[in-house]
Amino acid sequence: MEERRITVRVSEAFHKAVRVKAAELGRPISDIVRKLLTLWLVGKARIDDGESLEERASAAIDEGRRRVGSEFAELLEVKTEKD
Repeated sequence: MEERRITVRVSEAFHKAVRVKAAELGRPISDIVRKLLTLWLVGKARIDDGESLEERASAAIDEGRRRVGSEFAELLEVKTEKD
């Protein structure tokens, strides 16, 4: 069977998060996308009609950055207090 290519446009932040997560799993992005599309086709995954998945993912990325930033700030405060 001949394979076809699918192109999806996403934000830079979303793409980076996907690359990092795929690397953590040791899997190519194409394998992950293929699996998710297969689950969607057979009805085991659904797409909400509300806020886009990319918008939710971007919000989660931003929240993670805020948490890391605040934790880093707390570490700096602790270190400064000890000095």
